[in-house]
Amino acid sequence: MGDLQASVYVDGERSDIDSVDSLSQRLDRDPAAFGWLSLTDPAAAETARVVADLGLKPLLVEDLVDAGQRPKAERHGEALLLVLHPVRTPTPERAVSTGELHVVVTDRWLLTIGHDTGSLVSEVAADLAGRPAVLRRGPRAVAVTLIDRVVDDYAPACDLLEGTADDLVSQVFGGADHIGQEIYRASQQITVLQRAVRPVPAILDELQSDRLLEQADEQLQHRLRDIADHAAHLKDRTAALRDELSRAMDLTLSQQMRAQAEDSRKIAAWAGVLFVPSLVTGVYGMNFRQMPELAWPLGYLWGLGLMLAGGVAMYLIFRWRRWL
Repeated sequence: MGDLQASVYVDGERSDIDSVDSLSQRLDRDPAAFGWLSLTDPAAAETARVVADLGLKPLLVEDLVDAGQRPKAERHGEALLLVLHPVRTPTPERAVSTGELHVVVTDRWLLTIGHDTGSLVSEVAADLAGRPAVLRRGPRAVAVTLIDRVVDDYAPACDLLEGTADDLVSQVFGGADHIGQEIYRASQQITVLQRAVRPVPAILDELQSDRLLEQADEQLQHRLRDIADHAAHLKDRTAALRDELSRAMDLTLSQQMRAQAEDSRKIAAWAGVLFVPSLVTGVYGMNFRQMPELAWPLGYLWGLGLMLAGGVAMYLIFRWRRWL
């Protein structure tokens, strides 16, 4: 079960509280304050309890309780829901994987719920502790900072996969065999990353037109536009990566088919070479009484010579046709 981390920020300064009720009381007393509630890997019952205390709309509650939501931005009355899929930084030994981050933003508070997101939210909170100017802009600025971190974390994963793709393409053009499975595994990782990145530009477009950000200052809006540009660039990079590996897979399959065709030609050619000796053996092995060569003193040498000459002739023909 995930622990609830609850804080109130006043003029960029943080103070911790112990419940949603305490948050409401503090916000009522101080109009300049805003609250931040955070749950990490919570059970469904824990999430349901917290969101019920916040008095959210039923459809929003349903989305928050049920993990497995697609990336999106949705307005629910006074609250704006953002769902993002942060990526865990991959390594050469660990594949790309994503979590799920729910961010609910209002004018006075925000709620973050992380599923398999590691320490992302706590790291952002620690970073913001040293940036009171951002905190003074309220919940919308915290939400934008979270989005910025999620988008920034896509870049190292994209860099690693680009390196993997370039290496695989070089191996393909270098004539390496049996790398189809490696290309397929890399394609799967790129697909995971692409599913996380691809919806983000559309989400940011919706966010820029939402009333929550329309009320933001120009600096925050400019930052959101920069994040949108970065997300669009990453979307293009992941699409290009997938296309590159798709072409590499097609080339690998064509090389395998060509190698199989060459093997088939070689097998057919050797079968043709051996056909003449088999034919001669079969003819003289039919045991007819009236076969002149059987009584001929040079018949044995004649048969061997015929098999050898026919085999050599077929071999030379197939060599000339480059089947051998």
